[in-house]
Parts: sequence; C-alpha cells; structure tokens
Amino acid sequence: MNTLNEPLKSSADMPLLTIVTPCYKTVAYYLERLATSLWPVQSKVQWVVVNDSPDDATIDAFAQRMGSCFPHFTYVRHDRNRGIFAAYTSALVAASAPYCAILDHDDEVDLVPLVQFLERHREQYDLIFTDETKFAPETRERYWKPAFDGMSAMHYFYMHHITCFRTDVCKQMILAQPDAEVNYRSCFDIWLAFGYQQHFGVKSIRHVHLPYAAYGWRVHPASTAMDLGQKPKAEAERLEIAVTLYKPLDDTAAIAVDPVARYVVRYDHPLSSGESQEALAALIAAHFETGSATTDGRRVDFTPETDPLMLNLLARVPVGYLANYVGEYCLVLPRKAVPEGSELATQAARHVADVPFIASADTLDDAALDAVLLQRPAALVRKGAGAVLDRSELMFLVV
Repeated sequence: MNTLNEPLKSSADMPLLTIVTPCYKTVAYYLERLATSLWPVQSKVQWVVVNDSPDDATIDAFAQRMGSCFPHFTYVRHDRNRGIFAAYTSALVAASAPYCAILDHDDEVDLVPLVQFLERHREQYDLIFTDETKFAPETRERYWKPAFDGMSAMHYFYMHHITCFRTDVCKQMILAQPDAEVNYRSCFDIWLAFGYQQHFGVKSIRHVHLPYAAYGWRVHPASTAMDLGQKPKAEAERLEIAVTLYKPLDDTAAIAVDPVARYVVRYDHPLSSGESQEALAALIAAHFETGSATTDGRRVDFTPETDPLMLNLLARVPVGYLANYVGEYCLVLPRKAVPEGSELATQAARHVADVPFIASADTLDDAALDAVLLQRPAALVRKGAGAVLDRSELMFLVV
C-alpha cells in the first residue's frame, strides 16, 4: 500500500523477478561478485538477501551498501541461525515480483536474456529454466539440460539453477505447510520443486526451457556441490519428501535414493512374486488400458490383461504419476528403441540413465515414427479414449 507521500509506481517500475540469496557467514568476496553479476539487471529484479548468521557483521555492512545501489534490494536478518530452509522461506515471504528464483551466494549469473524474455512474455509461463555452467580458474563445463517433463522431474531436480517459479504459488505452499521449516531443515529446493509440480495436479504446467547458461556455479573445495556425500541430511530429506508425495498414490513402490547418482530418487515395483506382479498390474489398470500399437499407427490392439512385457517396462516408473503427465495415448519405448539422431534421442542423452521421461511424438519425424510403429511398441491408453490412435495426442514414455 502506498502512503500519501509515496509516488505510485507503474508496472514498468516493478521488478520482474525476485532473486533469493541465503547467507550464513558468507565471505564478502562472493557477495561482491554476485552483486557485480546482478548489476546489469539491477532495475528489473528484486534481490532478497537473508542473513542467517546474526553475529556476522560482514553481511550487515554489505546489505547497507546494496540498499543504496539496487532499487529493489530487500534485506532479511534472522535473530538466530534457523537453517537454510528457513532462510529461503523468509526470502519468499518478502518477495514482491511475479517470479522468484534461487541464487547461491558463491555463484554468478547472466540474467539479461532471461529478463528480456520476461519483459516480452510477462506471466505467460508457470516454470522457466535455463542451462548452467560450472567453472573454475582453468575449466568451464556447460550443462545442457533436457526439456521439462513432469515424470523425470519427480526423479531429480535438473531444472535447478536458474529456475523461475511463480511467487504466488510458492507463498501458497509455505502457508499450506507451516511445519515444513521444522520437518526439512536443509532440502528446500527439492521440497519446492516436487511440491510445485504437485500443486498443479493434472493441469499442465506451462513451461519453457531457455537454452543458454544463465547460471554458473563456482567449483571450489568448500562447495558442497562438489560432493553430495557432504549433505547426508539433505539426502534423507529428499527421500522423505518423495515418499510423502508419492506413497498416497501408490503404496507398492519401493522408494530409494539412487546408490550412485545420489540426487536421483528411484521408484521400484518388485516383480519377484505373483502377488507383487498383480499389484502393479492393478495399479496400471486403474488408469489405463494396455496393448500394442498397430504397425500403421492407426489403432491399439488391447490385451485383456496387463502382460509381463508391460510390467517389466513400468517396473521402475512411478505409475501413480503417469495419469497426471501423459495424454490420451502413450507409447512405451525402451531407450534402446529410440531412433538415433532424433530429437527424442537428444532428450534421452541429456537425462540421467534409466530415469523415465515423457516426450511429445513430434520429437520424431514421420519416417522415424513409422519405423518405431513397425516394431509394435507397447501402448498405454487412458480409459475411455478408445482404440483409434490419434497421432496428434500421442506421447512417448521412454524407460
């Protein structure tokens, strides 16, 4: 609310994006570098810095300087160390822009193309993310991210930095789960990413991937990103969040953190007994009819029961999410069946091995799609959709 002495601000004066930076005994050098990288967009972003180390005067002094440099700078100071989850929450409560994004204190960004995109599209999307780079004095490595889909994103948070979420949805999540700060002290980004998707439910998240490296994380010995083993608490919380969200949809899957890629959550359905096979078949049948596509791609030949092939294909798929993220018709393809050189193959290569993902049929050209159909791939058809295969509605589930 404006007071009588404050000039009314036009929409052009308001920030497009809130950048959230939590700090705990942060080295001044990193904050100065971060301020430098944000300076080209300083009039377009709100920068919220949260000091979770109240005995550190360095951050206080830095914030005082930034308040006179950044027109939308906001400083939040905790009176005690509450943990990084609480720091993020405090920042989002203070956020005023339509979108918000997390930025670690020791990393750098180039937000000019992102801000230009936001200026053109305003609030057209629910989720916007970019590529990232890791860098050191003598190395630089680009991370080319895959296109977003709801299935793979419930396995690991590859969008990460830099991802723009709708600020109003984030605030709704915080209000809806007031105990989250107590339950999850460190794993805020996973809680936000997984829960954000669940918030939209069966509605499609309007998303876009901007293929440029907006974010760079600095490789140095003190960075916990160098070794995920430094974050056992976060790993346990990642698993707890996944279990809390998924178990109400499917109580048959064994949910665990991948033993090698510790940032990936796996959903495994045991098929070691007739009883476990029947349980997975029943879960699939609750949402879909199953069968095989005809070689001309016109129809699906349904099978009276879910066959062993389909059970094996879906054994590591969180089937409870499928109804939310696939359309009316879905072909299930093993990775080895994806045509080489296709856009679908590019997406598969950018994902972690064995993580199932969903893609549109237009990731294959007509010739490649015809070649796939000749193999009569397994098909999932939403109940009531009918046996006629509508190519315009066709999706792939790559496993």
